[in-house]
Amino acid sequence: MLKKYFLGMNEDYINAEFVETPIGESQENFLDFILTGVIGFSLLSGGMFSMINIFGRYRKLGTIKRLKASPMKPIELTLSASSTKLFLNLVSMFIIVFLGKIIFDSSLTFNWSLLVIVFFTSSIGMMGFGILLLLLFKEPSVTIEIASILYFAMTFFSGVYFPVEFLPSSVRWVGNILPVKYVVDLVRYTGNIKQISLNAFVIINLVLFVGGLSLLFVSSEVFLKEEK
Repeated sequence: MLKKYFLGMNEDYINAEFVETPIGESQENFLDFILTGVIGFSLLSGGMFSMINIFGRYRKLGTIKRLKASPMKPIELTLSASSTKLFLNLVSMFIIVFLGKIIFDSSLTFNWSLLVIVFFTSSIGMMGFGILLLLLFKEPSVTIEIASILYFAMTFFSGVYFPVEFLPSSVRWVGNILPVKYVVDLVRYTGNIKQISLNAFVIINLVLFVGGLSLLFVSSEVFLKEEK
């Protein structure tokens, strides 16, 4: 504005043109895009950090050593410890959807049966990822720091708040190796922002569920053996 005033110019230096680009099968507004990303990210944080906090606390208090004297199997301990967190994460997801509709007037229409399926498969997958991190880094405080760094990286590279296509092509591959990208894609599919096909939707759910359950089983077995 000062340049224009002192130079006596009547025209703008830059003319900005806004072009709307579809981000899915249906044309949704950017708020709906962000809301589905936040839901997917809450599934990540709720699953990953819940296992780190639970087993980190159990290890610190020596609870696991006492439980090993009981006939309880490792996978039973893992599933029972995570069941409460699963319920709380489910409530959290519904609260996010409710607030999005009430406060931000979101126009999203979810397929609730598919969304619940995505919730369980993604939560199991992220819980398996969380206990794997705890197994790798041993000390709970260190594991939380590592998980927080990963959390930050996933925020930027996984297309949570903006499409991955906005990133330079040289770093887009990072998002493809981060699990939260696929969780977010699943949530967006249930909200009719279909960036993936039905076959991809089924395959990703199966991989998250089977992979997460396997990680929970194997990691809990190894984790509990280390507490001898």
